[in-house]
Amino acid sequence: KAEDITDVVSINETVVTKLATYTDCVKMHDWTPLDRKSRENKYYCPKVGAMVLSVDLETGKRAELTNISP
Repeated sequence: KAEDITDVVSINETVVTKLATYTDCVKMHDWTPLDRKSRENKYYCPKVGAMVLSVDLETGKRAELTNISP
């Protein structure tokens, strides 16, 4: 059973990762009422066309985009 919910938190975010710095990104907050500890922010950037960073709000663990292949 999945009840994931995503809310737009902000737009025009700047995101810095080990690979690059991205601008004009959208920050999303993902969570589920099934697990209150399962909360994360995800950043989607138009330069890449996909998610470049995910941050677990419980642990602070980051998952970053590390490579872009044409």
